Amino acid sequence: MSRLALQCSKFEVMMSRAKIREKQSEELVRAEQRASDFYRAHPQYSHSQWDVAWVEGDEGAWFSVMPRARKRWECDSAVVRLIQGVYESTPHEARRILRHRIFTTAPLTEMCRGMVRVAAKTVTGDVRPCGESSDPIHWRELPAPAVSSAEVGDKTHEKSFLILSSPAQAMSHAEKLASEIQRGSGPDYLQDRAVGAVLVDADGRVLAQAANSNSSNKTLHAEVKLVQAFIRKHGGAIPDGARIFTTLKPCKMCAGMIWNCAENTSQIRVFYRDFDPGSLGRVTILNAESPERKRAEIVSMAESCPEGELEEQFLAANPGDKKP
Repeated sequence: MSRLALQCSKFEVMMSRAKIREKQSEELVRAEQRASDFYRAHPQYSHSQWDVAWVEGDEGAWFSVMPRARKRWECDSAVVRLIQGVYESTPHEARRILRHRIFTTAPLTEMCRGMVRVAAKTVTGDVRPCGESSDPIHWRELPAPAVSSAEVGDKTHEKSFLILSSPAQAMSHAEKLASEIQRGSGPDYLQDRAVGAVLVDADGRVLAQAANSNSSNKTLHAEVKLVQAFIRKHGGAIPDGARIFTTLKPCKMCAGMIWNCAENTSQIRVFYRDFDPGSLGRVTILNAESPERKRAEIVSMAESCPEGELEEQFLAANPGDKKP
């Protein structure tokens, strides 16, 4: 390549980057105006007490809200509620709607980022209300999330707990859940992926169990279902000493949910049978040196919270198997 051609190429790259930055700046200004419009149109949700997440489409702007005063380990956020609410309310249009950028006034957690990566497209957090947009929009509030179809143990009836006394039994139980998933004759992307997961406490009692049902709702992975079902029923974090056994390594969405909802990230273990080599599963926040973990640790230090160490281990399906 000649020197002139190289200079022209560099100039084109610089101009392209400048246009991208200009577009991002315009999007942020518009989002700030939208946020300001939202709080004016909904005085029951004050900016000091409520966060909002929204996504715009041809029908207006879908939105969900969450109180700012909530526990760190809660399995919902404004972004999570928005994405799951869109899938539940408009299952046939959800993927089209969620191709648009999501905006939220809340800071982004790894739980939010993971769900966006798997079930939506892009997100901008920490939007500050400012100004007023010139084109009013119709706001459409999404209903509260439905109760997950995962099975949850009843803490008030000790005998209701299923006891899995060994890791091999727990993994075998997860495999059984996966084997019971019904598959049709259509293409793979329209089928529920055969993944089962079980959450047990330190004594081997099954706290929750679930199987994938993500063919029409991309958020309903087995691990997300069991974590949300457990927390929504019992109102507490994944307890210390708990273990999750799953037939496939958790993806970024599931890993972010587990990390966010653990009472103490140093006191929970995640075991998986099959390694997921895909871009959404190969490296997650459960991996000690991952970008997600480092980012979470920076946020943790900034918030003066103890650093967590969530160790991910591999449970071989058969003796002698090695971690890929």
